[in-house]
Amino acid sequence: MVRSEVVLSENGYILFDDTVLDKSHAFAIEVVRRQWSGNAKQVIKGIGLVTCVYVNPDTAQFWVIDYRIFDPEPRWT
Repeated sequence: MVRSEVVLSENGYILFDDTVLDKSHAFAIEVVRRQWSGNAKQVIKGIGLVTCVYVNPDTAQFWVIDYRIFDPEPRWT
């Protein structure tokens, strides 16, 4: 969806980042898991999120290419 908006550069790069969204007070969200949080420096209840971003350092711009909620136990219906 962002392909037509991305300004490519020879210096550009794709960045992948994973983070844990803290859901310490959640009790009924299916994808909440106990997992390590580098930010909290401990295991917390949270949702794992992985993002993919294209960065153009020449123009100081970035575009979110994709994101995924990490579910270690996929539920097939």
